[in-house]
Amino acid sequence: MCGIAGIISQDRSRVNSDNLQRMTDAIAHRGPDGEQQWINTSGTTGFGHRRLAILDLSSAALQPMHYLDRYTIVHNGEIYNYKELRDTLTKSGYRFRSKSDTEVILAAYSNYGRDCCKYFDGMFAFAIWDEQEQELFAARDRFGEKPFYYKADNSSLIFGSETKAILTLAPKQEIDPLQLLNFLTLGNSRKMVSDGRSIYQGIEELPAASTLSFNLRECKVEIRKYWELHKKIADNLNDDEVLNTFEQLYTKSIELRLRSDVSLGVSLSGGLDSSSIVAGIYEADKRPIKTYSAVFPGFSSDESAFISIINSRFGCESFTVTPGSADLVNDIKKLVWHQETFISSASVYAQYAVFKLAKETGTVVLLDGQGADEALGGYNKYIQWGLQEIYRGPAKSFREEFAKFRENNVPFDWSWKNKIAAYQPSLTALALQQRESGRVKKTNFLNRDYVTAHSPANKLPLKPGIRNLNDILHYETVESGLNELLHYADRNSMANGREVRLPFLSHELVSFIFTLPVRYKLRDGFTKWILRKAMHSRLPEQIAWRKDKIGFEPPQKIWMEMPAMQERIHESKKQL
Repeated sequence: MCGIAGIISQDRSRVNSDNLQRMTDAIAHRGPDGEQQWINTSGTTGFGHRRLAILDLSSAALQPMHYLDRYTIVHNGEIYNYKELRDTLTKSGYRFRSKSDTEVILAAYSNYGRDCCKYFDGMFAFAIWDEQEQELFAARDRFGEKPFYYKADNSSLIFGSETKAILTLAPKQEIDPLQLLNFLTLGNSRKMVSDGRSIYQGIEELPAASTLSFNLRECKVEIRKYWELHKKIADNLNDDEVLNTFEQLYTKSIELRLRSDVSLGVSLSGGLDSSSIVAGIYEADKRPIKTYSAVFPGFSSDESAFISIINSRFGCESFTVTPGSADLVNDIKKLVWHQETFISSASVYAQYAVFKLAKETGTVVLLDGQGADEALGGYNKYIQWGLQEIYRGPAKSFREEFAKFRENNVPFDWSWKNKIAAYQPSLTALALQQRESGRVKKTNFLNRDYVTAHSPANKLPLKPGIRNLNDILHYETVESGLNELLHYADRNSMANGREVRLPFLSHELVSFIFTLPVRYKLRDGFTKWILRKAMHSRLPEQIAWRKDKIGFEPPQKIWMEMPAMQERIHESKKQL
């Protein structure tokens, strides 16, 4: 993972080393291992790169990287299946001078053109300049793990891994008022991303699973979607076949994400997802595993006991950190500067502290369990949606599943409204939309003129019509929910010059999960049933079949009530 930046302009005075240096200086934290610049001979295109060396630590892998005297690339991320792709491309006549995945991207683009992204299994954001066609081609991974921001006008385009790189050349950007209203009234920090909005007006974010083309002669931006996550159910498999396929895809994802020329570890929360990653690494590699955890002794949601169970079971070397209110007060400005968005939970800071600990102890890459809850239906809020789907089937099946969730003391909402929603998803979506719009309009702590100007329902994200569990999981995976967590994870890891890898976001694995009917996600009073079943013999029972769902939860209320934090809040209010 790295930091990338670039300028493409008909005005050659804009493309210079000073501007590129300013851009890369702003994102220097993303690449502590070196920096490079490149400007083409005609002076219309310049790239800057900050390197975090992960694969091929030699100078042969330096960026900007050139290929076939035609293409130049800057790349942030990892292509996990680069070895297999390199073998395929070698058979087609391509040659390589490095062992990096970046060079494989260049060869793939030369061979497959704009379709190259369909062949990548990875997290990535890259930009390729084609000197022959005088065209920029950029792309972002399927789920948006890696960021790509840009600002374009009728003569130029500038881009960067973070908005702060763009702000060095275009500093007068205003916060998007609708984004701000959405956060202050509904608590949503990333609801608008799927339509290309950033937090700033005038700076766009390339949507996930999309490519961007910008021809210097025409100076027009063209965005294309190269991948869609489908949710059509394939109900023709039995349990053994489903379990076997799931295990194969999960194991493959783990193995690919262990490819590294630097040290690796696991961000371990003590929950099912991160524990499953530890088990997967142990089974696939047998290497000593370092785990990194935030613990909060004495707090009701502390998961130290579960973390200890996993570390003991697999002989892990454990590193823990206990961030506190004083730490948050000291780091809050730095955290906000790195995040470049609204922060909805103190868990963001706990995650930051974990990556900081990894930096202090010399581990460069951490594997993390994000994405599992959204794809597999892990949050308790999904239970009602799954039960609504089951409710439309045989009454006995519904009664049995409902009773098992109650027996397991799993909290979830259920009333007569859910029974109506089961048969009227469109009306339910409309009602939820109207409820959110009403919450915005009834807000009493904001200027009424501001609320009126930005709160029409047609400006808020539309609620989907949810008929099946897959509908809400698809919405949260692709449009709203997961993108917020991915943003936090990228900024927290990169703030500390670390890389985060997410095995549950293998596109092959996620695509398979979305073909599965509800019974493989909710069964016997448990969420994420297929993952629990796969881990039944690999994890201790108290982990694999935990009935509580804590999440990554620090003592936020306690932190916010501490005098030092209250003082910081009041100081900030005075500046508004």
